[in-house]
Amino acid sequence: MTPDLAARRLLMSAHLYYDHSQPILSDAENDALAKYVSDHFDDLHPTRIWQLRNRKIILATTHHVKLTTQTIEASHAWYYSVKGSWPLHCAYCTSTKPYKESPTNGRYYQIGG
Repeated sequence: MTPDLAARRLLMSAHLYYDHSQPILSDAENDALAKYVSDHFDDLHPTRIWQLRNRKIILATTHHVKLTTQTIEASHAWYYSVKGSWPLHCAYCTSTKPYKESPTNGRYYQIGG
């Protein structure tokens, strides 16, 4: 898995865990993914670096990440492909969040405010 794909999965996993309370990865899988992304942080696409902020924080938590609408929609599709159903309240999560402007990808919101 490329570092950028791992970072995208980490972001999608964070959305499902913190916004839907429906984790798709175990804690051990999430920790291993965060370590891999942190170890390869310099190889990430600039958008992913902007979303994750820095390599040290993601080892402790992904509560601080910035999510683009593309990340949110991809996390719902990933959840559906694995679980066979949509995450709870997914129809409302892109329309009720307070959005800010992203320098790279349109609208985004930040987990945790």
